[in-house]
Parts: sequence; structure tokens; C-alpha cells
Amino acid sequence: LAGRLDTQARTLRDTNAALEETESMLRAVLDTVADGIITVAVDGTVRAFSAAASGIFGYAPEDVLGQPIDVVLTLPEVPGGVPAR
Repeated sequence: LAGRLDTQARTLRDTNAALEETESMLRAVLDTVADGIITVAVDGTVRAFSAAASGIFGYAPEDVLGQPIDVVLTLPEVPGGVPAR
């Protein structure tokens, strides 16, 4: 049992280290890419927001992360309820 726990703990540490490295690379890309990048989860919440997206939309990442994408991307209402294109 102790051996299995040690193996699982080691696997968890390795997985966590790989996740941290991936997050670091993603953050580096989002901080330096010239294009505005927004990633959205299946439930419609903002998961990532690039520095360029901040410049385009006028929101700081910390203001939109975890918020519904509607906070950033809203279509103007027009008479009859059809969004303008």
C-alpha cells in the first residue's frame, strides 16, 4: 500500500509540474501575441484573455476571467430584437 501511494504521489507531482509548465507557456503566448485571443469554456465563461484582447476590448484580464463571454462580446440591440451586423 505504501508503495502504491508513493507511486501515485510521484505521478501527481509530475502531472502537476507538467500542468504548470503548460500554463506558463500559454501565459507567455497570451502576453506576447499581437492578436486578441479569448478562450471560452463550454459553459461560456472566459478562461483566457490575451494582452492584445485587453487593448482591443478595454478590459483587464482579471476583470473578465471567469465571467460570461457576454461581458466582453455584446451585440447592440436594435428595434425588433435583431442584433446589428
